[in-house]
Amino acid sequence: MLDVNDSKEKLFESCLQLKKVGDTMRIHSKENGTGRKKGKLLLKGAAVAVAIAFIAMAVAAMIPSASDNDDVTLGAGEVSRITWARSFGGLGLDGVNSVAVAPDGSGFVAGGSAYVTGSDDWTGETSRGDVDAILIKYDNDGNVVWKAICGGAGSDWFVTTIALSDGSGYVAAGYSGGSSFGNGDWVGATARGMMDATIVKFDLDGNIVWARNFGGIDNDTYRELSELADGTIIAGGWAGMGAAGGAGTGDLSGMTSRGWYDSIFVNYDTDGNVLWSENFGGLGEDQFFAMTATSDGGFIAAGRTEGNSFGNGDWIGFTDKGGQCDATIVKFSSSGAVEWKYNFGASGLDGFNSVVELSDGSGYVAVGETEVYDDGDWAGVAPKGVTDALAVKFDTSGAIVWKHNFGGSTHDYFFWAVESPDGNIVTCGQSDVRNNGDWIGFTRKGPMDGTVVVYDTNGNVLEKYNFGGAGGDLFYGMIMAPDGEVVLAGHGEEETFDSGDWVGVQARGYLDCIVVKVKIGIRSVQVDYTGGGEFKFAFNDWGTQFTPVLNPAGGTYKIDILKGTVLLIEATPDTDFEVLIEDNKGFSGTTGSYSFDNITDSSLVVTITFTEVVPPIPPIPPIPPVPPITWLLMMLIGFGVVFFFLIFMDDDDEEEKK
Repeated sequence: MLDVNDSKEKLFESCLQLKKVGDTMRIHSKENGTGRKKGKLLLKGAAVAVAIAFIAMAVAAMIPSASDNDDVTLGAGEVSRITWARSFGGLGLDGVNSVAVAPDGSGFVAGGSAYVTGSDDWTGETSRGDVDAILIKYDNDGNVVWKAICGGAGSDWFVTTIALSDGSGYVAAGYSGGSSFGNGDWVGATARGMMDATIVKFDLDGNIVWARNFGGIDNDTYRELSELADGTIIAGGWAGMGAAGGAGTGDLSGMTSRGWYDSIFVNYDTDGNVLWSENFGGLGEDQFFAMTATSDGGFIAAGRTEGNSFGNGDWIGFTDKGGQCDATIVKFSSSGAVEWKYNFGASGLDGFNSVVELSDGSGYVAVGETEVYDDGDWAGVAPKGVTDALAVKFDTSGAIVWKHNFGGSTHDYFFWAVESPDGNIVTCGQSDVRNNGDWIGFTRKGPMDGTVVVYDTNGNVLEKYNFGGAGGDLFYGMIMAPDGEVVLAGHGEEETFDSGDWVGVQARGYLDCIVVKVKIGIRSVQVDYTGGGEFKFAFNDWGTQFTPVLNPAGGTYKIDILKGTVLLIEATPDTDFEVLIEDNKGFSGTTGSYSFDNITDSSLVVTITFTEVVPPIPPIPPIPPVPPITWLLMMLIGFGVVFFFLIFMDDDDEEEKK
């Protein structure tokens, strides 16, 4: 009997065999008259069998054939790196450039500036002036909780934002034009000059607690904030000081000018009162772009300095490296005394934008951008492009441990750096990704993409990702979330939204804020199918988790390994497997979860061998929708064959009787 669960190929083969048997029987009956009646009976049976075969074929045609390939393979189990992405803004220009974790763990606060137009996300809000400084509170799922505006009649910007450890709120800093003071949120404040550095404290609900401006008669700005070990706040940036040797004006009156623009750092208590302030520099322009508190109670600052500042002022004994600007880094005590300093560069332009202290006590990593000219500190190093992103590790005494330039053939920048829970250095920035240099194998999303690049403590690149849409994107700021993911803050052009990585994220105006939460610690590895269900993995570290997706196809698969604590193994159909790790650190089992927390080797090779088991007989799948005429005609043909042969054979028997 034919089984409707047989494949179509087997059914066709059965039909052909039945046809051959019927033909043989008919020929034999003609040659042997004594077996004529028996042959007719057999021929009738064959005809009925053929008809049944046609009917069975009609049914089988509606049932997908089962695959004979039972090899277990790992499919492309790629994990989306983006947890959520949000745009924010109105019809004008909006952008954020810093982000902080809420003290109570309820989300994140991003700071920046916006043209508050009263449209879209600014509906119901009133602009204070030209450009307003803004804060946006997000919950952990990326939903806006509240938004705050700070400004006057002029232009106001927030460049940096921190959350206070006492849980009382947030402090944001930046700069404001002179016309902003005395009105709006600056009622009662007097402008010091053309542009003043500003610092503002907000409570947990986004209400202004206090606001302070600082500066002299020229332009002054804060670029970075950090909370010191004693709970006070250090703000860093630069100030217009006028001619070298002159006395400062306004809040700078107690300072002696080093040059036209000096780096400044100002210490505030939690009520916004200035405890002390200092300036630092030489004859040229000195600018601190980054500042962070250190574990010894002091702080470290980084930025850039013009070549003519070296050899004078606070740079006596130092020589410029030959370029327009050198990247500079200075370590200060808790009282602002200089402990060590270094200028880094070559014949091109070099600058630091961010600096982070490493928790293992081995030193600091500063990041920024560079024009590599194969001299100075870049001797023996070839440039990747026009401008390369820059990462340099210094030990606790200021000596260079390693340096690395990163990029493709055009422009790459690092704007921020943080340390991940596992001690790696995570950077964000912007790149023109062109599938060359360090971006070989990467697809350009738009004219400029936001980037994340992860280094280990030895300066090796562990991960690199570009994010974006059809327009320009960049990430200015970032913070480690409590769950080990990264929250990035920046902006995107109107064209970038609802395309590329931002599909489903809508544009508000010409330039919108963008805040993105992404997974890091992902290892992309190639899994080569070698037959028999055996695969080999190579990772840079352990404590990883992923879920292999099994399917019957062979080939090469890219698996994203999400940094975590558990290895998840799922086998479909159910299989036994064996995991072998170098040094015999292995286990055997079945589908389940396995922890690798106790494995600390920096580089291991894992082999997962799946052993096939006999799968259960699968149930008959439901009949897919097909045109009724298809199977109806096939069944009619089958029944027609039976009817024809029965009539024909009955007539032949009647003639025999006569």
